[in-house]
Amino acid sequence: MSVTTEQIVAEARSWLGTPFVHQGRLKGVGVDCAGLVVGVARALGLAPDYVDRLDYPRQPIGRDMGDRLDRHLVHVPLPERRAADVLWFAWAANPQHLGILTGRNTVIHAYGYDTGRRQRGGVVETHLTGSHLAALRRAYRFPDLVEAA
Repeated sequence: MSVTTEQIVAEARSWLGTPFVHQGRLKGVGVDCAGLVVGVARALGLAPDYVDRLDYPRQPIGRDMGDRLDRHLVHVPLPERRAADVLWFAWAANPQHLGILTGRNTVIHAYGYDTGRRQRGGVVETHLTGSHLAALRRAYRFPDLVEAA
């Protein structure tokens, strides 16, 4: 099956508003940043079941996430990133957050935070601000994408 960058962006946008749930995997119900990438890939037939795992802590270990990204996606130099690429961010010392680039300066990601009593947040589309760009560590592409005619 051939998948275009436009299909990936459209599928990612269909997740907008899904609440944040750590290790969540259901559109409209709950998802985290890794679940968003896996869910988009699964919806388009880009991810076999063995790609996903749920044995990670609330603050993922960067090297584990990086190993998985390196195994299943194609590393792209940051200056060559484009819509539909998966972005890997480091808000702390280790990269631990994912998003899907939707335009030159926009990204969809599942953002969550604790209020002390419950998790809040969800899937949002935001502009890549200076802090996002400073936190950006790598870009990845789904294998075998085709450009729309």
